[in-house]
Amino acid sequence: MTWNTWLRFKMKAIFEFSVRAHWAELQETEWYVYVDDDTYVLWKPLLELLRRYDSRAAHYFGRPLHEAGYPLFVGGGAGIVLSRAAARQIIALKDAEVCDPLSLKWAERVHSGGDAWLGDCAESAGVHTDMEFGFYPQPPVSNLFHLFADAVAFHGVENHAAMHSALRANGTAAAFDPRCVPVFADHKYSCLPHFIIGGVPKAGTTSLYKYLLEHPDVLPAADKELTFWGNFFSPKRRPSRDDVMGDYLPKFPKISPSDFKVTGEATPGYLYCLTCPTYILKYMPKVRLIFTL
Repeated sequence: MTWNTWLRFKMKAIFEFSVRAHWAELQETEWYVYVDDDTYVLWKPLLELLRRYDSRAAHYFGRPLHEAGYPLFVGGGAGIVLSRAAARQIIALKDAEVCDPLSLKWAERVHSGGDAWLGDCAESAGVHTDMEFGFYPQPPVSNLFHLFADAVAFHGVENHAAMHSALRANGTAAAFDPRCVPVFADHKYSCLPHFIIGGVPKAGTTSLYKYLLEHPDVLPAADKELTFWGNFFSPKRRPSRDDVMGDYLPKFPKISPSDFKVTGEATPGYLYCLTCPTYILKYMPKVRLIFTL
């Protein structure tokens, strides 16, 4: 059994149990909300969202995903919401061929997990995806929460207590470093490098880098001269985003936006690289460039 096959069976079992449970309180349920353990739900905004809908009508929403040639479905990571009417329409097809987790169609699908299984069943039951927003696949940097005023759930939150603290600190300018340009990787935010030193040989780039590192809030890269962006011998290098994410950023310490620390590198050869300014600023638009001559 493949991983995605197991996910389809798991979603089917969870869905059927939740809808057919014999506990009286569940039989009176108006809404069904399915989330992962690393999904942080903002319950007050979610309840306000649900009040705008009638659970006696078929509603199915969350973060919509689309695969060409197949029905629109709700991605499971940020949360799936079904009204009572939608759940009962879908459960009526639980034994239908279209809801078979072992159907041969899944071998052809790009999306073939439990959320796609539920989406196919919903479409066959006449339950279509509502275009609701506020279900985000990753958390924002905490000092940018004001850009996510419609949020009801964030996926990829490993530490719920830290997320709760970040929400409470929202609006406190001193809580997060304004110098930080955050990048999301490995389910967390880290700051991009803050500075790059370049220059001609024997002009003091090494000494300047060492002087900066004497400050306790300046952290070193894996090596002083990374020569990633190019040099005299490779003046027209054009790195891709995957190159930056996979080969460059891992050479720097992981600095959280709330750490108030900086990092950078020093490669004199960048002065002789024709493409360096374009590609450095493409991927790190706020980096400080320091050149010695």
